[in-house]
Amino acid sequence: MSMDRIVILGGGVGGTLTANLLARRLGARIAAGGVDVTLIDAQGAHVYQPGFMYIAMGGEREERLARPERSLLDAPVSLIVDRAVRVDVAARTVVLEGGAIIPYDYLVLATGSRITPDEIPFFAQEAHHFYSAKAALELRHALDAFSGGRVVVGIASMPYKCPPAPLEVAFLIEAELRERGLRDRSEVHFCSPIGRAFTIETVSDMATPILEEKGIELHTFFNVEAIDPERKVVTSLEGEELGYDDILIRNDALTMDVRNAMLEETNRLFSDVLEGGNDFAGVAGYEAGKGWDAATGLGSANAARLVRALLR
Repeated sequence: MSMDRIVILGGGVGGTLTANLLARRLGARIAAGGVDVTLIDAQGAHVYQPGFMYIAMGGEREERLARPERSLLDAPVSLIVDRAVRVDVAARTVVLEGGAIIPYDYLVLATGSRITPDEIPFFAQEAHHFYSAKAALELRHALDAFSGGRVVVGIASMPYKCPPAPLEVAFLIEAELRERGLRDRSEVHFCSPIGRAFTIETVSDMATPILEEKGIELHTFFNVEAIDPERKVVTSLEGEELGYDDILIRNDALTMDVRNAMLEETNRLFSDVLEGGNDFAGVAGYEAGKGWDAATGLGSANAARLVRALLR
């Protein structure tokens, strides 16, 4: 009997859940030797990244956010701790940094995103983010030293990881300033790259009145492009300028530029990328330009179709 080999790259939330869900759905076939599910992770440790925001706000510690990846995986899932450096689509193999070559029949890319703040000049000396434990702790120190002025929470590019996070941080910073007695001598500004506070309209409709109630000024169509450290001004792609004393920006990009034959053949798995809408999530997606590869496009996978494709 031939064996179907499913390989998952990345041990974050997406990769771990995918591996466990497949192991549970395919348990009988795995036990019979008909399916193998293998997860490859560079570190072998799962870090709960949403917790970074709470490090920045003083309510969490880095060591509490990490778990051994093996402890989170169901027993039938094999774990390889190594870094994937290349996918050979023709041979259907993944090449690892240590030299091993892992064959697959189905490949799931769950490598997440990487932040690229260096794409904005002067970011390192002027700005903060909270998308790593180290950066979140540095932001915490900056907030501790803050004694009043203007705080700007901005978004540097679309799409970006964890869309609610910048808005959450704006609310949390405002609440902290109020608690510390600094609110009357501080301004909090939230810059959205689109025409409303949040991508999902119903969430935006809920959040906008709260922004107004809290005195957080909303700037729409403000895509952060540049920082002028001498003038203490952040400039948007649209040409608007906003002064700051402390500024928080985020900017994400995809980690891997590879092609996956199964995902290309089943391009409806990425309907939001190819067609501008994700039926499964019920939200609008991003239009794709010519030449976008379905395996590395900007949008989120359609979870229902992805599971069906892997289980067929």
